[in-house]
Amino acid sequence: MILSPALILALAANVFFWLSIQSLFPALPLYVSSLGGTPTDNGLSTLVAGGAAVLARVFIGTLADRVGRKPVMLIGGITAAAAPVLYIASQTVPTVLASRAMVGIAIAAFSTGFQALLADLAQQERRGEAFGWGGNSLALSALVGPLAGAWVTAHQGFPTVFGLAALSGGLCTLATLLIREPMRHVERAIKRGSPLQGLQEALAQRNVRAAAAAITPLGIAYGATITFWPLVAQEHGLSTSGGFYTVYALGLLTVQILAGRLSDRIGRARVMLPGMLLAGVAFAAIPLARTDAASLVVAFACGAGMGIARTAMDALVLDGVPAELRGAAVAIEFTMNDLWIGLGSVLLGPVAGAAGYGAVYGVAGAACVAVTAVWAAMGRPKTVAGE
Repeated sequence: MILSPALILALAANVFFWLSIQSLFPALPLYVSSLGGTPTDNGLSTLVAGGAAVLARVFIGTLADRVGRKPVMLIGGITAAAAPVLYIASQTVPTVLASRAMVGIAIAAFSTGFQALLADLAQQERRGEAFGWGGNSLALSALVGPLAGAWVTAHQGFPTVFGLAALSGGLCTLATLLIREPMRHVERAIKRGSPLQGLQEALAQRNVRAAAAAITPLGIAYGATITFWPLVAQEHGLSTSGGFYTVYALGLLTVQILAGRLSDRIGRARVMLPGMLLAGVAFAAIPLARTDAASLVVAFACGAGMGIARTAMDALVLDGVPAELRGAAVAIEFTMNDLWIGLGSVLLGPVAGAAGYGAVYGVAGAACVAVTAVWAAMGRPKTVAGE
């Protein structure tokens, strides 16, 4: 059975970790403003967290290979519990920014360790299904966290929402402590001279390079959505600015386990490519949704396409990768995703100013379709044993 006790604990830890992070999405911008912060300060808050996550992954991936997945996950859980306490104690914007850097490190540590642990716990022939369950635990947090955080902030205030986020981080830490991590042979990983050597060896794996390239357009499309969708909704007079993300999460929840199982049976690429194609078409259709109902249909399609593609891609990146390189491989995939979410938003900003949001999402959708076509034309790496 795929849901072993260790995997159930890992999934619970993942839910609590992301509840701690995502429940504060609605609260933090308001809190920064209450301290006298400007919109620029709120932008810096996001940038600092993202930058810290990207920089930390250079070391975290190799650390997960050397000392184990569980210790790295514990770093993430403990840090996620500590950061909201600092928010409560903070009275200045610079302190909040320092806490946001801690959050970035927490995200890098926990997510990298969690993904590598899923690969360790799952049998090769059921790895895709395991990643489907992992994706659903994250999607569940995305579905509940921001809504709960907004309600608590409005009715109970900042100390309560920060306290609950700290509690969730503590529960993540507790669940992680209870996990029995599989024994692994780490002698080869320990002998490496530097974190960069582990990353270089992981990049030598064909599947890792292929997944890192394929994730680029998905990162661009997602970055465009979280950056520009509220403005598109405002421009079209829609009332689904927040509901879009809820339905997007429902799209993820609906498809990811099935996509993982299919990728185990018929191969990663045969699942990933249709998912990327669906995502590309759906993201390109965002500016065309001129009614609330149409925007929610598009949101579901975006989530479904992304969920199908990412579940297969997450499994692909670790197919054939030795256990002592799995942390580094995950770090490469996630770093590419984080970089393109940020870079895509920055690069598409001038496009929005010059040609409008239709052009932004046209570029994002076209990138997904183009990479799908190139992948199909150039052939695929071996994606599951015996394929």
